[in-house]
Amino acid sequence: MIPLKTPVPIPGEGKAIRITPTSDSAVLRRVLIGYRATADAFVPAESPAQAESVQLNACVSIFEADGNVFRGSATDAAHYPAHTVYTGAGGTLTGAVAHWDEAGARTIYLLWEQGMTMLRDDLYGRVSGMVGGKCMTLHRERLFVGAGSTLSYSAPLKPTTFSLDAEDTGKFSLSGEGGDILALLSFKGDLYCFRRYELLRIRADADDLNFRLERLPFDGREIAEGSVALCGSYFAFRTDRGLIVFEGSGCKLALETAAGLVYGAGCGRSGRYYMTVEHGDKAGILVYDHAGAPYFLDVAAEQLVGGRDGVYFVHGSLLYCLKEQETETTRQILLTVDLGGASPRYVAGVTVIGSGRFTCRLQTEEGEETVTALAGKRAALGRRLRGETLSLTLTAAEKGAVEAIHLFLREGTK
Repeated sequence: MIPLKTPVPIPGEGKAIRITPTSDSAVLRRVLIGYRATADAFVPAESPAQAESVQLNACVSIFEADGNVFRGSATDAAHYPAHTVYTGAGGTLTGAVAHWDEAGARTIYLLWEQGMTMLRDDLYGRVSGMVGGKCMTLHRERLFVGAGSTLSYSAPLKPTTFSLDAEDTGKFSLSGEGGDILALLSFKGDLYCFRRYELLRIRADADDLNFRLERLPFDGREIAEGSVALCGSYFAFRTDRGLIVFEGSGCKLALETAAGLVYGAGCGRSGRYYMTVEHGDKAGILVYDHAGAPYFLDVAAEQLVGGRDGVYFVHGSLLYCLKEQETETTRQILLTVDLGGASPRYVAGVTVIGSGRFTCRLQTEEGEETVTALAGKRAALGRRLRGETLSLTLTAAEKGAVEAIHLFLREGTK
């Protein structure tokens, strides 16, 4: 079992996020930082100019589409980096996809339990005639939506055309005792449908409307909701037996379920699968690396999603973006923290806990600072960095080990 350790407290400054590596000590690319702060304030979408700031509701889902992150609550979704809250179409947010039309214009479609909305440039509205669903994905120029045991598909290149009276659209119900549709993935030319008790590969080799279903066996009885994720060259999901990976030929059990751990949401990015775990009153993120050993991040995350720019996760009231990067000569951490809020907040300093010498570059909308210091020594910034978003890049100046980063944030104008 992988141990869970308590994060290191910083009196009066918030909470640092401590990393517990599971293999070698040179793990710069496995570091997160965190800060416990008051709830962020966003501007309502209906009237950004006149509306007062509103507090974010509790996060129940998070989705990413072409670099845009949507933090879903029970009734709405906060959009990052626009700092805008969009009213939902009924129920919770269940999916987000980006689609480009033949003219190259991008539209982001948001799926809700009871409808669909769309965002194009600064225009946001509800898609009429859509009944909503549990999940969706783009596959072969069509938008597929799963609701209950029914799979609906749009007309080619027309993601909002689902009417049965329209040409080349339709829906069909999945038979058997597989349960409700939990997730849909487009992978290596085929559509994969994850039901609670079965995995289906859906092919349309000669005719896009002549579907052929193939049931794929896997270890375990039930697929965990919220665990399905595309991870580059493979996709992964959890069952009661453990983590299952699929590269194209068959499902394989990659990690067995550990006694005492409670598993939650999962996401994938750049060949890695990230999943939230809990053990008693402690929580963290377990990372499965398809090309190496798994490791553990000792940071609580309510929801997480893999995106174009990194792995996004919600911790407390803040939204984080972690991007792991490694070259032949350096290891870097690139982390973005959303600092937007009603109270003025600035970065006062940073401390690396561990051993060795490190260079840290911090940047906000108002400027940037670069400091170099030995691990364990607090590096004060030459200026107060303010802004809504902080980007931090940590580079090893020499071989060393990192256990945690303490980011010192203060509120106020002085």
